Amino acid sequence: MGQSSFLPPANDTVFYMEKYIKLVDDLLDSMEATGTLAGYQCVINKDGVKNYSRAGGFSIHETDNDGVRVDMTTDRRHNVASLSKYITTILLAMVLEEHSIPFDTAIVSYLPSTWTDVDEPSIHPNHITPGNPCEITFEKLVTHRTCLDFEGGTENNACSNGVIPDCNAGFYYLTDDLLARLALPEDLTCCGQNDYQNANFELARVLITHIVYPDLDEEAANYNDISVLLYHSLLNQMIYQPLGIDAPWGEIALQEYHQTEPIRAYQYPFIPTNTTLTEDSSACHGILGAWLTSNWDRNAGGSGLVLSTEDYAKIIRTFIHTEILVSDSVKNYVIDNFLGLSLNEQTFGITPFGTFRNKNGRRGATCNGRAYSTSLFIYPNGLETVVFFNSNTRTINGQGIPIGPQGIIRDAWASSWKRDCNAFKHVTREGSLAGNWTAIDDPRTNGDPSKLLFITEELTSSNNSSSPQGVWYTNFGNWAIFNQDGATMNIAQRFNVLVIDEDNPNAFKHTAQLNNLTGAGLSRTIITHPELNNNPDAHIMITQNWQSTPVVYNVHPVGVFYDSSSGYWQIYNS
Repeated sequence: MGQSSFLPPANDTVFYMEKYIKLVDDLLDSMEATGTLAGYQCVINKDGVKNYSRAGGFSIHETDNDGVRVDMTTDRRHNVASLSKYITTILLAMVLEEHSIPFDTAIVSYLPSTWTDVDEPSIHPNHITPGNPCEITFEKLVTHRTCLDFEGGTENNACSNGVIPDCNAGFYYLTDDLLARLALPEDLTCCGQNDYQNANFELARVLITHIVYPDLDEEAANYNDISVLLYHSLLNQMIYQPLGIDAPWGEIALQEYHQTEPIRAYQYPFIPTNTTLTEDSSACHGILGAWLTSNWDRNAGGSGLVLSTEDYAKIIRTFIHTEILVSDSVKNYVIDNFLGLSLNEQTFGITPFGTFRNKNGRRGATCNGRAYSTSLFIYPNGLETVVFFNSNTRTINGQGIPIGPQGIIRDAWASSWKRDCNAFKHVTREGSLAGNWTAIDDPRTNGDPSKLLFITEELTSSNNSSSPQGVWYTNFGNWAIFNQDGATMNIAQRFNVLVIDEDNPNAFKHTAQLNNLTGAGLSRTIITHPELNNNPDAHIMITQNWQSTPVVYNVHPVGVFYDSSSGYWQIYNS
């Protein structure tokens, strides 16, 4: 498998999966308890396998369904909003790899031919001229780094820049609209370079279809419908079908979906008595919740896919952990270069433990704040989280970073790391005991004779031993604690065990030899080590280590003292 620079922290930190899941559970528990959520669904992958799934609340409130509540489940599907962009990025990666096209390639050669006609070009030269800062490549397109001046979604088409410069996050662009904007020069004062725009991904969708179907007639009267249908068809053929996902795609299936029982979108916090609709109720399709239908081709490429968290999490873990969709090298390029994310989104996941990828989406907020909120988190330790809320949970702080429930889940990952000294407790039991020793069964020590182990016995009960103790590495591939005097080890003795790597500069193995023995009866051994020499303030832990060659038992308890006359520490038999 290929190696990505998208790597977890150094091995002096440990990720606690149980803590991460508990933090997610605590959030969802508290939101359920307070009644602030309508419904939610969450799936967590770990190392390419679904590790956790949970859903709660309702997908349709009884007020909107003749008194019948429809519960939320992880296989219920709704509009995933801008999380569609990451799926478009994956599909584009598949198509580019299949046709041996690098992501940093300019798009000009793959646009509809009449758009780039030499005699009557339809595209402004700044977007297609090599070396021009505004030349569009596939990579710029899926990281929102084009200079395309798409107009905003307001009535007067004015720009609607927000915290995340957002010129048209919900605007509806047909292919003729795309062409009209490509014909204009850049306008960096408004909707220009680095702006988050759905239409960048709608243009990516157009390119996908023209790469696969180069003879597609862009001058046909129904070209837009054909282009979108081909995009959906490729999505189904290349991603859905191979993964066994039967999600609706194309005009007929999506219309049928909206005619059944689509998940409603609700306000956040959810208020069961708020039935007021200031907008046209026919557009909201509900009393408490909005039935956010849309044209099947609305924002195709940038939005509109209908998936569950089960579907979405399966696509992501297949993309990240296998080569079914793309090769490792292409996957790594997508991950390492933040493809599918805007420049602002690339800063969402910076933590002391590594940078993760976070993509968020929202569909709606037009019907009294009713909306779907969706989030994807791809972490650098083999963990991915997909969470959907059918209420308008996502808000943004002054730096453009999502806060609220999505922010809590995002921060839970960094809160689940901690520096680990590889310490644990070993309790003797019937299966671990063999005469005067107890076998340690722990992944931090098993199979590694080079580890340095330090032990102390807890004073707990009459089961404690008065025997001097040590450690040894057995022929069975694990470490053991033993009584030096041969006394039988008792059940329920408790030991604190510290495990240190042999290359740690502050830990080492000392062997008593003739040239370092001293004292009456050679009962002491002199330690020479740069961290200890002439350092009376050092804190020292020692544990005797038995080795098969030479076979030496020391039946005495041992201690340490500092010899101020020589400047050396010594180990002594007490």
